Amino acid sequence: MDPKRLRSLRERAGLTQHQLARAVGVVGGERVSRWESGRSTPRPGALGRIAEILDVSVETLFIAPAGSATLWEQRLSAGLTIAQLAEAVYVSSRTVVRWENGDFESDVFTRRVSLLAERLGVSAPRVEQALRGTRGQDS
Repeated sequence: MDPKRLRSLRERAGLTQHQLARAVGVVGGERVSRWESGRSTPRPGALGRIAEILDVSVETLFIAPAGSATLWEQRLSAGLTIAQLAEAVYVSSRTVVRWENGDFESDVFTRRVSLLAERLGVSAPRVEQALRGTRGQDS
């Protein structure tokens, strides 16, 4: 997530950090301050609420232009945890972590590209492109 973009969107919406935190359902403005400084990242469920409150798409909160998000960013954009995505595509959480880190066996992954794309709400080529990117940070 792009911390500067979050701050800009929050200010555009006329909200203080405390007001955004309360609307998202997290404790205090300090949490939003950490997001805006890049010291932490909202959990997947919070990203959806933030986007809704700020009246933007989840993808708007990310640095990467549409179509070039990493698999990690696509998972967050879809509002899924590692475990939820793993269950949705019938693999272990460990496998999803490996994929997000760029470590995947093409024969296993190839069989899952379409299913991943469907669960993430993106195209199969976008999932493949995401694997060439970097992960971002753990959530």
